[in-house]
Amino acid sequence: MTEMETIVMDVMTEDSAQTANFYMFENGNIPPALYILKPNLTEDQIKKTYAQINETLKGASNKHKAIVSTGIEKIETLSNNMTDMEHEKTRKFTTQKVCVAL
Repeated sequence: MTEMETIVMDVMTEDSAQTANFYMFENGNIPPALYILKPNLTEDQIKKTYAQINETLKGASNKHKAIVSTGIEKIETLSNNMTDMEHEKTRKFTTQKVCVAL
């Protein structure tokens, strides 16, 4: 990967991070979670529930969204470890890297 390609990747990553950060607040700041499915689901129901989870929660604009599903028995919240300070440090580093390259 060339230096310019890594910079483009950094810019794309920063854009995605900004979108995810925006939707974290827009979607109620719901932290990541473990979705425990009901034990008696058929293989087809498991696939359908998994597809519903992916469709609802995948992507930067769906970060921190809630989900309602008949296939989910329990949701266990995982730690939400992104702090504002870490986010600011990452943005500063990416901005400096892009500016130096230009």
